[in-house]
Amino acid sequence: MYEGLSSKQVQERFEKHLNNEKVKKLTKSNEQIIRQNVFTYFNFINLILFILVLLTGKIKNGLFLGTVIFNACIGIYQQLKSKKLLDRLSFLAEDTVKVKRDGKWISISLEEIVVDDLIEIVSGMQFPVDGIVLDGSGEVDESSISGESQLVEKQVNDFVYAGTNLTSGKVCVKVEHVSKQCMIYRIIEDASKESPASSYLHQDLEKMIKIISICIIPAGVLLFLTQFMLMHLTMQDALLKTIAALVGMIPEGLVVLTTIALAVSTIRASKNHVLVQDLFSIEALARVNTVCFDKTGTLTTGNMNVVNVEYLGNDKNIVNTLLGSYLQNEDTSNQTSQALLKYFDVNHAYALGEILPFSSRRKYAAKVLKGKGTLYVGAYSYLCKEMEASLQAKIDFYTQQGKRVLAVGFSQKEMIDSMNTISIIALIVIQDEMRQNAKEIIAYFKKQNIQVCMISGDDPKTVASLAKLAGIEGSEQYVDVSQCDESMDILASNYTIFGRVRPEEKKQLVCAMQKQGKIVLMSGDGVNDVPALKVADVSISIKDASSAAKNTANIILMDNDFSKIPSIVNEGRRVINNISRASSMYLVKTVFSFLLTLYVICTRNAYPFLPIHLTLISAIGVGIPTFILQMEPSFERIQGKFLRNAFLKALPSSLTVFLAAFLCMHFKRMYSISELRFYGIFVFLSGYVYLWTLLKVYQPFTKRRLLVIGCMSILLGISLVCFASVINVSIQWKDAWLFFTGIIVEPVVIYALTKGVNLYDQRTAE
Repeated sequence: MYEGLSSKQVQERFEKHLNNEKVKKLTKSNEQIIRQNVFTYFNFINLILFILVLLTGKIKNGLFLGTVIFNACIGIYQQLKSKKLLDRLSFLAEDTVKVKRDGKWISISLEEIVVDDLIEIVSGMQFPVDGIVLDGSGEVDESSISGESQLVEKQVNDFVYAGTNLTSGKVCVKVEHVSKQCMIYRIIEDASKESPASSYLHQDLEKMIKIISICIIPAGVLLFLTQFMLMHLTMQDALLKTIAALVGMIPEGLVVLTTIALAVSTIRASKNHVLVQDLFSIEALARVNTVCFDKTGTLTTGNMNVVNVEYLGNDKNIVNTLLGSYLQNEDTSNQTSQALLKYFDVNHAYALGEILPFSSRRKYAAKVLKGKGTLYVGAYSYLCKEMEASLQAKIDFYTQQGKRVLAVGFSQKEMIDSMNTISIIALIVIQDEMRQNAKEIIAYFKKQNIQVCMISGDDPKTVASLAKLAGIEGSEQYVDVSQCDESMDILASNYTIFGRVRPEEKKQLVCAMQKQGKIVLMSGDGVNDVPALKVADVSISIKDASSAAKNTANIILMDNDFSKIPSIVNEGRRVINNISRASSMYLVKTVFSFLLTLYVICTRNAYPFLPIHLTLISAIGVGIPTFILQMEPSFERIQGKFLRNAFLKALPSSLTVFLAAFLCMHFKRMYSISELRFYGIFVFLSGYVYLWTLLKVYQPFTKRRLLVIGCMSILLGISLVCFASVINVSIQWKDAWLFFTGIIVEPVVIYALTKGVNLYDQRTAE
């Protein structure tokens, strides 16, 4: 009836830019990546400090700029590499749509849709454009447009909107608006003006940058004025010591290291056919303590088969004839429909009249068979208000075996609003295949002390039976949400198996769990999972999921293999645990630099470092080892706040460096030792604190960790002895007793301070 556009008409619309241009990209552009790594606040500060070093003529003290350039280059390289892989996976994950061109139905990408195209949308798909229904009918979830969770039935000539989801039925739509002309675009454009929700890691990094940015300039000005005007140092010396203090305050590699680590993590995931659509969702994975599975397609394959039919005393042939007529135009995109079509022979004994498509809210579908009556197929508890005990017992028998039961109801009235006249004529028993690795997935979460919940729209007894087969704890305690008057907060506290859950109720359950302090991972593949996927801390879907689910999920499993969930959870833990370790190492320098700055301002002492000293210590004690050890195995679940944990871990070592500076400056005044000799003693003691901190932070010991720390120790010794003139230090044998004293005493001081910090942490946590 409808021929669709010709190739010539399509080309004309492309020339007029009437195609559905992509509005949102999954990854940043190359220019954005370069700009965000080069034009940063800390890079700007370091550049200014380098220019000041050039003015002093002591160019070797500007080596810290090399670290900045190296960090920026590595960050750009890793992010571009990550982008390339993610773009490739994103292309594979992109949705296609059927469109009628030159009288034939073909599949095209969403960007190839043009105005006046005829597109086919089936149950589970999201409308990519605005349009008018030309043929078919179905129910549409318009909550993305209206905010209302009620489903809206769409018939011929009704308008449909991009971003809404077809939950049942099948429609042919003529495209009216594309891209920016769609109503959803204006909503997205308004929403983009709001600040997106940040992860704990992102929030803490932003907070740290803000604090340092506020403090660094006044601290630098005060320090310079103190050194130059009150202590009467030369302009050159005052500048160098001020620059050293400011370089020390800037954790120049931490933000870059975090970006690199997350980028590398997404690369590792992509090689395992996992598409991470949001870098910081990696962190949420590391913190997850509750996993919510939808049953169908997650623990089960989604493939269903009819395994038995009970005809309840009715003639088998008559019932099969009724069902065969009922199925003559059935939607083949639905797994349940596919199971019915495989089992029953389709016939045209009765023509179809009025049709009521299945919806997850209503739990049944109905079709009028002209000249015979109306046939209903769905959940028994929704078809009959007064249920027979004997019939319910039969259903319970099957559901306890993990099977689904569809009730077939018949009314002699040829109208859908005839619920009171329904009689149940048959029960159809359907088996949903359990994934082979479902038990291994559940066993992993149990071992990790992660709570596993199942939230499904199916019968709670069926869900509980499958949960028991999969090994989920608490499967004997389940709840039928549709028949329960208790609040979601109470249900979330008392149960782990939830049945007969509507889409908006899935969302409410996830929110209730989050109120209890749980970090929730939601896994789902259907339109009915979308509300819960949106509010979960992190969400996972599969390549074959509905368009709406894939567009919502943070992570997509490109090979539909849910057995990879444990591996990507471990990947999240690995990267965040290692970032946490590295951050504490970076913050050691930041904290003691602030303490030393305050001390020298108050006491009018010369700052005890030159920029080149901090460059050496940062490279050997932080930059090189943390970069090498960044992807070490570390799968403990993350607890507590990132910045607070990192600061508390850094504090003992920072205080030890500060105490070493105090004693070394006191020693210098008492014995009037030379500046170079003082630098040699203090740089050695400070470097040793860093090496000991590496040993403390990177535990338990492994051969690789010990090898890296051992090499850094040797490198520190070689640098101080062989390149003393370059580094501006003097190592003398007569100071060996100071070195040995520091080697013995500093670990004891760090240990004692760590005990004190841990005691404080425990008391404040109680």
